[in-house]
Parts: sequence; structure tokens; C-alpha cells
Amino acid sequence: GKVPAAIEEYQRIVENDAEDFSALNTLGDLYARTGKKQEAMTCFRRVAEHYRVQGFALKAIAMYKKVTRFVPDDANVSVALASLYEQQGLLVEARAQYLTVADLLARRGNTREALEVLQRVADLDRNNTDIRLRLAEGFERESLPDLAARAYSEAAERLAARGEYERAREAYARALSLLPHAHAPLQGLLAVHTALGTADEAADLL
Repeated sequence: GKVPAAIEEYQRIVENDAEDFSALNTLGDLYARTGKKQEAMTCFRRVAEHYRVQGFALKAIAMYKKVTRFVPDDANVSVALASLYEQQGLLVEARAQYLTVADLLARRGNTREALEVLQRVADLDRNNTDIRLRLAEGFERESLPDLAARAYSEAAERLAARGEYERAREAYARALSLLPHAHAPLQGLLAVHTALGTADEAADLL
């Protein structure tokens, strides 16, 4: 139970053997027990990075999660976790971490970077139309009409494939409001009107 004395001994170990990551992890735990959060995080980050580089994804995840106990809003840690989750095929967890990063970046005013992360989420979860619509709205606010129209069209295509024709019509309409003569959303909107039986609108598009 003599934690300060134990810390001193573990410090000597890691100073003499920088590759003893088990000792470094234990040192981090001891720092955490004594309220030395910054020192604990430094240890955990070093161990996590070692495991990540060595390809031990699950061990790296466990270490990064220790870091998040102290700094839940660290974008770099969330990106690292998201990437590791993605490598392991844990897509739900990866998406959650990427969304955390996107929200953090947006709150800090880094809108373009937040949109890049949202694009990663949309590519990761291609059937998630809500994320793709959110991405499209972000591109529209940033005055990126080509990217916004493409995102709206992709969302509309997936909505139509699921039989959600009204929502698909709205998404295609927003794409066309940005690029009135774009062929893909015009064709998609025509297909939606055909499915809905709205012949007049279909005729106008033709």
C-alpha cells in the first residue's frame, strides 16, 4: 500500500528499460491512483502508441480508453480509437468515435475538418442516409454546391431503394436546387415521380 514508494521503483524500471511497457502501464495506473492525471496519461499514451505500431489493436484500444477517462474530448485519441475500431471491423464503435471527433471539430469552428470526418463516417456506413444528409447540409452551408448535390443525390438514391420515395424526392429536389441541370438527380427524381405516380411532375422533368 505504499504507492509513492512503488511509483519511485517503477520510475527507475522504465528509466532503465524504456521497452518495459508492462511496467509503464502499471506506473500509469499508480499515477492515476494518486491523482497525477497528466503523468498517468503520458504513460498510457506511450503504451497505446506502442501497441498500435506493433499491430496489437485490441491492447491499443484498451490503453486509449484509459486515456479517455481523463480527457473524453481529445480529438486525437478519438481518431486513433476510431481507426483501430475500424481495423477490427467494429463499425458501430468506429462510427461513434468519428462522430465524436466531428462534433468536437464543429464546436471549435473547424467546419471543413469536421466535414472530412463526416465523409469518413458516410463512407464507413453507406446505408446511413441521415449521416449523408447531414454531410450534404454541411457542404451546402460551406458553399460547396457540387459536393452537397452529390451527397443529397447519394442519400436520395438509398432512400428510394428502401421505398422512402417522399424523402428521396426531397433530397433530389435539394440537389437540383444547387445544380439545376445535373443529370443524375434529374434522372433519380424522374424515377421517384414514376414510383409515386405523379405523372405531371415526371412529364415536366422529361
